[in-house]
Amino acid sequence: MPIVEMLEKYAAQKNARFHMPGHKGYGSGAPKFLAECFPFDITELDFSDNLADPSGAIASAQRLYAEAYGAEKCLFSTNGSTCGVLAMLASARGKIMAERASHVSVFNALKLRREEAVLVNNRYSDGKFMPLAPDDVRYALERNPDVGTLVITAPNYYGETGDVAAISGICREKGVRLIADMAHGAHFAFTPLLKNIYRFCDAFVVSAHKTLPAMTQAAAVLVNDGSLFDGINGAMRVFHTSSPSYVLMASLDYARERASLAAATGEDRRVFDAVKEITAVPSVKFMPNDDFTRLVIEDTDGAAAERYFVSQGVRPEFSDVSRVVFILSLAESRENLLKLKRAVETMPHFVKPADGFSFEKPVFTPLKPCSGDTEYVPLGEAEGRVCAGSVGRYPPGVPLFVSGETVSYAAEAARGEMFGLKNGKIKVYK
Repeated sequence: MPIVEMLEKYAAQKNARFHMPGHKGYGSGAPKFLAECFPFDITELDFSDNLADPSGAIASAQRLYAEAYGAEKCLFSTNGSTCGVLAMLASARGKIMAERASHVSVFNALKLRREEAVLVNNRYSDGKFMPLAPDDVRYALERNPDVGTLVITAPNYYGETGDVAAISGICREKGVRLIADMAHGAHFAFTPLLKNIYRFCDAFVVSAHKTLPAMTQAAAVLVNDGSLFDGINGAMRVFHTSSPSYVLMASLDYARERASLAAATGEDRRVFDAVKEITAVPSVKFMPNDDFTRLVIEDTDGAAAERYFVSQGVRPEFSDVSRVVFILSLAESRENLLKLKRAVETMPHFVKPADGFSFEKPVFTPLKPCSGDTEYVPLGEAEGRVCAGSVGRYPPGVPLFVSGETVSYAAEAARGEMFGLKNGKIKVYK
């Protein structure tokens, strides 16, 4: 752990610190958890390397990350996966095609490019976008031959990866770069019990903090096609803070080391077996997916079920209209696994609400940059208007409507709390 070891060595020296940050490495009067972090929270010094141009501990840690994922290059981000998404798309060549069920950061990146893009549509059913269908990708690419880059999400918030290999094959056939938001799949590299989906992509981003033992905002961009590295690296320097947190980078360093031990010590298998026991509870229905660490209870009243689990001292990640999602770790504690199992076994039956709306939109939709005056109108009355901002639910952070898109199915979608609304109204162009 090069960064961890470097920070531990400096903290032990107990230097008089006449450099940033202002806490000076000690936390007199600070809460205990902050005081314990302060000695390791440093800045760029003659020994501490520089994320913008690494050659020491940071360079070594990034190289170890790249090796863990089987990638050519790695770039750390202390600005989360969002920074990686912005950088990958800012440096992408040609017209961009993105799957409709992308994270809001993808649509923000498209907005910044101020260029026409294409959305290839995911099917939507019962409150959830389905994984992108390879046949839809082929259809959309054949009718948009000027597309140079496709952006996909794998896995999604529900642990579904879709057929990344098939989509990659189509992209290579068409000469299209494949970039992936793999924020929720950082842990796939560290156990043979999960698919190696990384190798099919030219570049991808992972959120270590989502599924590995790293601190929030700790992420990494991995590059399989070395020809893309300079462009992505240059864009990272635009979007990334020039004062990256060494504590966050140290947590990335530790997360890789800790996760690497999972398969070696059998922790991944222990968790896998525990999950099999939990999902075997006959009174509860679990949604099948591609990630055993992502438990999804379905066919229930999601909100009511979430409240039940919270009352049992079990905190899910989130719920939608008919599901509850739990995120486990490869090194999940035995105590917590048992607690979850007991809560599942005693879970009451909650009646699933009436089926949510479903749609199969046209296979692809042009997305044009827009400008001009805007106004707010009630969401249920916005049919046929052009959206001026992203609107959706978080989690999972996937917009139902994005800027430049003509609003449809608004009345059906107007349920529950959503981001991007103002007093229940949506911003549209006049």
